[in-house]
Amino acid sequence: MSQIFDNASNSRIIRINDFSAMEGVSFQYPVFQDWEVKVIEKKNKNEYIIWLNWPGNIKFEVAPQIIIKRMPELGLDYMRKMARRTILEKSIKYLLILSRTIKINPNGELYDFVFDSSLYVKNYNPPEGHWDYLQFYNKNFGVRIWIISASKEVGFDRNLFCTRIIETFNFLNEKKHEKIVIKKKSKSR
Repeated sequence: MSQIFDNASNSRIIRINDFSAMEGVSFQYPVFQDWEVKVIEKKNKNEYIIWLNWPGNIKFEVAPQIIIKRMPELGLDYMRKMARRTILEKSIKYLLILSRTIKINPNGELYDFVFDSSLYVKNYNPPEGHWDYLQFYNKNFGVRIWIISASKEVGFDRNLFCTRIIETFNFLNEKKHEKIVIKKKSKSR
């Protein structure tokens, strides 16, 4: 593949890699110049880490990495079940938020960008458009993708990275999702 240069981000894509190591999931992601894949580590059948090389003149406290996690608790059936039981108040709130912000990729898969306040000091007010995870949802499980220690200023454009994932993400051998509908309880007269 010829090199693709994104002038707005100073990120040069040198190739496109396929990720299909995790059962039931496939997608493509760009590899940026000076940010080549060092190794893909299998933590367990539900979690992989793509460790990245990075430009030598940059110091990080945490090595750049992409965490891909298959999570049953992000499955639509699980969230609906928990919301019906009202055991997990967080699930109810999450479903309400999800129903307003969810998007659908070209393959018909549901996804969303998620801000996780538990990662920050109390009362942190994120800038407009800030997110921590890219998440995909299906009937039985969801997938969370977390990009750590990668910066647009030094050649890793996470928006460009995620755009390619979103365009190509696919749940394999899974029934497609149902339309998300949240019914409000009707008040009896």
